[in-house]
Amino acid sequence: MYSLVRQRGLASPWPTIWMYRGTTNPGFWTAWLFWQLPPGENPLGSGNKVVVVGGGNVAMDAARTALRNGAEVDIVYRRREVDMPVDPQEIMEAKAEGAILIPHAIPWK
Repeated sequence: MYSLVRQRGLASPWPTIWMYRGTTNPGFWTAWLFWQLPPGENPLGSGNKVVVVGGGNVAMDAARTALRNGAEVDIVYRRREVDMPVDPQEIMEAKAEGAILIPHAIPWK
């Protein structure tokens, strides 16, 4: 079972939430909520599989945080890797930590 981490507009106090089927399930987290948890209470830790949707700084931070908590992480992005707005060094480091990047992936309802 996968958990899904999605964030858009982290600078906003009220992050944009997808209104897709399943976004109200316990396995759906925004990056903002994910980071509000106290250390040791992270549900995306060891033995869990996590899908991070997005290719920006917040997505990479969420992916690497989940990796460091022991989760298996897939990062899905709707365009090519070279089109990701995140610094290319962050992509390399996430991959080195064990993240799998899946480009040209479009989540659907």
